[in-house]
Amino acid sequence: MSQDRIPSLGFPSRGREGRGLVRLIYERGYYVLDSGSGSNCFFLFSAIKILREYERGVIFRLGRVIKVKGPGLILLIPVIDKMVKVSLRLVTMDVPPQDVITRDNVSVKVSAVIYFRVMDPNKAVIEVENFIFATSQLAQTTLRSVCGQVELDELLSQRDKINLQIQNILDQHTGPWASRSPRSK
Repeated sequence: MSQDRIPSLGFPSRGREGRGLVRLIYERGYYVLDSGSGSNCFFLFSAIKILREYERGVIFRLGRVIKVKGPGLILLIPVIDKMVKVSLRLVTMDVPPQDVITRDNVSVKVSAVIYFRVMDPNKAVIEVENFIFATSQLAQTTLRSVCGQVELDELLSQRDKINLQIQNILDQHTGPWASRSPRSK
């Protein structure tokens, strides 16, 4: 075994039979950081993030929003940059059963399912602390409010009209964090 060193990297060579990863990388013409200290590797890998096709990342630099990035490979400055991931996929959420008293004083238990998606990740992160929880709470109060304004017969016979009314109210109030509900049932 020869003890000659790989030029400019300072790693010992192991000869042809015991080629290490560093030697292989050097022979192929790639340049790497000195992997002798684990903190350098950790520091380097903490700067690399990968976002899927349906995700966006809101980048904060020292607490201020820089921009929305994604999908693909994202490079951050470790310790300086922080990223918040936001999914752009359609979210299906059950609204827990709500006890509602209709206008004709009949007590009913009403449940619902809402569908929504984030249209602007920047607003979804900045305008509200937790947009999923906020949408859930808004859907519950809207369901109680709208169903409490109608009589039982109307509640049973005009479901589509009530669904549309709930959807319009949710779209109007979720505008600041830009999530839209295409349907509510």
